[in-house]
Order: sequence, then C-alpha cells, then structure tokens
Amino acid sequence: MNMKNFYSGDDFEYYHEYHERPGHEESEQMIWPLVDHIDHVDALRLDLFNNTISINKLQEYNDLLLKPVAIGNKYRDQTITLADQDIERKLAHVGLWDIKLSIRRGKLGFPKYHFCEYRDFYGRNYGIVLNEYFVSADYKFTDSRFARIISYGHETNFIRMSSFRDGVDKYITENMPERTDAVLKKVGSYFLQGAWHEDQLTAWIVSDVLGLEKFSEAIEIIYFILGSDFTETRDYFDDDVEKFFTDVYPRESLLGIVKKIEHSTAEDLLNLERVAREWYRSLNNAFSGLLKAEVSWGELKKIPMYKIIYSNIYRLDLVFPLKNQQDTIIRDNIERIEEISSKFIESINA
Repeated sequence: MNMKNFYSGDDFEYYHEYHERPGHEESEQMIWPLVDHIDHVDALRLDLFNNTISINKLQEYNDLLLKPVAIGNKYRDQTITLADQDIERKLAHVGLWDIKLSIRRGKLGFPKYHFCEYRDFYGRNYGIVLNEYFVSADYKFTDSRFARIISYGHETNFIRMSSFRDGVDKYITENMPERTDAVLKKVGSYFLQGAWHEDQLTAWIVSDVLGLEKFSEAIEIIYFILGSDFTETRDYFDDDVEKFFTDVYPRESLLGIVKKIEHSTAEDLLNLERVAREWYRSLNNAFSGLLKAEVSWGELKKIPMYKIIYSNIYRLDLVFPLKNQQDTIIRDNIERIEEISSKFIESINA
C-alpha cells in the first residue's frame, strides 16, 4: 500500500511572527517547569477541599499562584505566574504559540487547568489537540472527543486526538514523537474531522449512558460519509490510518467504508451519500421516539425523557439508570434504535 506521510497543513502551521517553533523534545523541556508547577498548585487546591482548610494553606496556595516560573532556554526565556493575564503571549515569545493553558472556574471559584498542545487549521471545522501536559482531575469535558479552547477570541471545540497518543506510540516503533504527531494530525484532519461533529454530543452522551453501541457507531459513519472530502480520504489513507482504526480506535465498519471509497466511482459515491441521508432520517426518527417517551421520575409520573436528559446533560451518569428504565416503552425504543443502526451498518458495508 502506498505510504503517504506528507501533511499539507505543515506548509503554514509552524509559521509565526516571533520565532521558528522548537522541536518536540525541546518544547517539552522548555515548559516542564510550568507543568510541574501547575501540578503542585492543583494538588494543593484539591487538598484544601479534601482535608482541613487553614489560613496557612490558603496563604501557601495564594503564594504559589503568584510564584514566578521561568520557561524557555538560554537564548529566549519568559517568567510566568498562574495569575498572569498574558500567559499565552509569553509562551508565544519563546516559540510555543500552539501551547494553550485553559482555566475553568471550579469549586468555590478556585481555578482548574487544561494545559495542552494544539493545532488550528484553516479550512477545517475543528482544530485538534495533539498532546495534553496536564488536566485537573475535576476538569470535565462535555464529551471526551472534544475540548473547548479559546481560539482567535472565541471558545470553540477541538478534537482531542491526544487521547490516542499512547495507542499510536505503541505501533510507531522508532520512538519518534514527530511521527506520532503526523499520524494524529492525518487521522484527525482527514477522517475524524468528518466523522465527529458537535451536533452529535447529545446522542453520544445518551448512547454512553444507555448502552447504544450500534447507534453511536452508525451516526459516526453517517457523518463521515456526509461530511468528508472523499478525494482527501483517498489521498491520505495508508497503513498508519488502517492501523489506527484497527488497533487504536477499532472501527471495522468505518474502515470498511474508507476502503470502499478508495475504489468507488463518482456514481457509487453519490449513491453512498443518498443511502446515508435516508438512514439518517430513520435513525433520527427512532432517537426522537426515545426522547419523547414518557417515564416516571421522582414524584413526576409522566415526563418526557428529553426533559430529564437536557436538564441534566452534564451529569447523566448520576441520573441513569432510571428505576423504570427497563419498562417496555424504554426497552422497545432502545431496541428499535439499535436494530435500525445494525441494519444500516450491514447495508452500507454490503
């Protein structure tokens, strides 16, 4: 199989007005003091909540937020505190303009952190998170597939390819972080870019809670068919991509579609899109039926599922299973969704 590792985004992604970006190993060495400091600060924050709070501990925590940390190398360096308002500018001045520190308000207003390396590509729905250096234990993502990051002044979703990094490292035998980066960028930008969409978040969350495995797989395939550039899919499908969807993120049916596209005519591709739209309508109707199903919840004897789901979307793991989750109406809706999903997957790979 033809191996193609060239990634077109490399032409522009490393340009910046300050400096040429340091290599992977050098970058980690430059920021590691800051990563270690964030870890220390966050551990003290958690200790404040889990153990006895004292004035001395609060003072120590405040002092750590104001403690300067030097990053960079002997040619260029910056001093950063976690209370700074211009952390990203300082990172950019040492060449690390694609390193992001996202801070969220946690319990009692205390900050929690997501420190990552990302790429934001022009002409794509989503950028990708390549590496995560630190994530607070209570830093929650709406869904593990996406991270919300401020980019160009707006908060937007980025695909978390970082969650696959260890898996890709296992089959990159040369121990080359740059090669791992290339695989993650290729899969994230040309394959999962189409298969994953923020419109799917509710369906994914509900699927995880109710065990709708086939449904989750089916909507991923449908979005891939309707949201991908098949020319790019053909150009960038290689052994690395096949290995990824076989071992790292096993998706046999999605991989089957990718291989089918590689040898399809224009007429075949148009028919594939038509079939995907038809099944999308069927799955959407079935999922809507589940959301409209009325159940008992607490003192409420008749309440539609969607009211429970959307009012608790960030804590569904605490809501489900409902006591009457196995009632016929719920069970029948789940079985119907999974049956339609299975039939779609079978038909699309026939």
